[in-house]
Amino acid sequence: MFGLDGHATFFLLSTEEKRAKLGIRRINSVLFLKCLLEADESPLSEIFINEDRQIYIDVLQECNRITNEEARPERTKRSTRKKERNTRRLKKRHAKKQKKQQEALKNIIDRKTNPYYPTMIYENPNNGKLEQIVFDEDMREFIGTFANISGNDRIGLNEITTAFIKVMPDPVRSIFKECGIRTDVLKEAFEETTNSDVDAKNSTFVIPAKIKSFITNLNEKLKGQECLIMGRDKECALVWQTLQKQSKRNVILIGEPGVGKTSIVEKITFDIISGNCPEEFKDTQVLLLDVNASIAGTSYRGQAEERYAILTKFLEKTPNVILFIDEIHQIRGAGALQEGGVDLANSIKPILAGGNVRVIGATTSEEYEKYFSRDGAIKRRFRPIEIKEPKSSEVYPMLKKSIESLSLFHGVTISKEMVDYIILNSACFNYETKNPDRTKDLIDLSMVAAKQDGKTEVDKVSVLANFKYQFDYFLKMPESFKKSIAYHEAGHCVMTKCSKYFKHEKILAITIIPSETSLGKNVIEVNYQQFCDDTREYYIDQIASFLAGRVAESMFTGTMSGGAASDLEKATSVAYNVVSRLGLSSFGKNRVIFEEVNSPKVQDNVNDQIDSLIQEGEERAKQVITQNIDKVEALVKLLLNKGIIGEKEINEVFEQNAT
Repeated sequence: MFGLDGHATFFLLSTEEKRAKLGIRRINSVLFLKCLLEADESPLSEIFINEDRQIYIDVLQECNRITNEEARPERTKRSTRKKERNTRRLKKRHAKKQKKQQEALKNIIDRKTNPYYPTMIYENPNNGKLEQIVFDEDMREFIGTFANISGNDRIGLNEITTAFIKVMPDPVRSIFKECGIRTDVLKEAFEETTNSDVDAKNSTFVIPAKIKSFITNLNEKLKGQECLIMGRDKECALVWQTLQKQSKRNVILIGEPGVGKTSIVEKITFDIISGNCPEEFKDTQVLLLDVNASIAGTSYRGQAEERYAILTKFLEKTPNVILFIDEIHQIRGAGALQEGGVDLANSIKPILAGGNVRVIGATTSEEYEKYFSRDGAIKRRFRPIEIKEPKSSEVYPMLKKSIESLSLFHGVTISKEMVDYIILNSACFNYETKNPDRTKDLIDLSMVAAKQDGKTEVDKVSVLANFKYQFDYFLKMPESFKKSIAYHEAGHCVMTKCSKYFKHEKILAITIIPSETSLGKNVIEVNYQQFCDDTREYYIDQIASFLAGRVAESMFTGTMSGGAASDLEKATSVAYNVVSRLGLSSFGKNRVIFEEVNSPKVQDNVNDQIDSLIQEGEERAKQVITQNIDKVEALVKLLLNKGIIGEKEINEVFEQNAT
């Protein structure tokens, strides 16, 4: 009953002439349900499979059982009496069916007794001919829902299924109950799944049902909303530039969590919706692909491959589409049940090579290097665009509209000075994520705290209320422990500020109040526009900056806390790269040391060189700290008194104690 492309090809024809020329077939509600379940891209089967594949199997088996029993004659018994009885029954049943069919045909022709004609003309996909179907009584109400559709109007598969589930003839209702399905819940679930893409008269862009569970139309999602995303004009311009190329029109956004990679795609979508985009993109749809959802429920071999095949076919045949894949590194291996199997990465390679589909991906720098960049066939088809964390001075302009929205939502206002205070505190307590996300999150929380206290404006108390646990812990810490952390962070600060190689780094704050991941921190902002030296001396100072905390702690307190272990790990990593990759040591000069080299002699030489570099960095840190003891002591005094000191106070220390 349905074409191979998965779309219903039913037509309502009112001309008696056309009906007279065609053969007649009969269909009841159970057979119709079976057709809906087995149709390509069936939204009904998709709901059952997503819920529980066994439910889908049970319903289909029950349909098959009923239709088979109706189709086959009674079995012949050994007893002659039983054979005769069965024959009589068959004759009666046949006569009753003939009578019923004649009555139905009479009703079809009689416009007065049957206003919506329980008959339908459809195009047979096998031979392309039009054929006619007569519907049994249990289908009469279903046909009635299409009474207002004029002749030759196309009826979509989603529309047919929606009407059928809404009517739900009694035999179908019995099947669902037999399989343990609540019909009221099914109606609600089906409407939620199909309403977004069911608009038979107006919608021209429909996502296939079998991939709809992991594809979101961002145009539909963001339509009618206000764009709160500001800034990132340079990055958006680069994306538009790449999307307009003739080939390799794909972009990968690389940046740390929180810098706004997804926001850039949303801003591009808003520009498309508003028409503020290049002319060729004004009718473009942006689709978000959820990699994890694409493999959900695919425990059987071939299920994921089937979904990906439908996805690629849909993308190839649908013009004006941009596919956005967040966490794009996950496509390698996604859906492959064994090593070397077909995964999402291999599935989309053909559309990337063809250049007809535009793809935007997003991932972190670490994941890009670890996973994505290893697949040269995919890597070369994407233009990498690095999304840097904005400077602290750029955060407020970027969040201005979002702050207005949050203020309207909470009924609480906030000044620019308080936003700057939040930028500082978010960096001190939540430095594992990046701006602007971490600042926006703390503004939201601070407004909640202010509202709970009955305030109409956010103040410092509202901000610090989010870190009460950290401050309470800080107050309970022994004085000797606080002092040890203070010397550790002061050592890092002095080494960074006094080295000529770190002019591109600005220390925004120092904190010794513990967070969830660390006991203290130098909050550093990097100016990516400023040139960074790449000599051996630079790397020695970099090693020294990582070790300076340990050195200062040991020099002034005679102890060394376990918290310094991560600094040693970072210093060792830099030293290893100097030896094995950069060719800036005596052993590693003019050569690269590969990880798979297992020669004990080579390993010993590498380790000796690392030890030598670590020792050199440690001596460098001692030298700088010894020359700036007054600055170290001044910083420690401020830290013990306040717990957190900002850029202004740090600069004053170095200006007052200038040598």
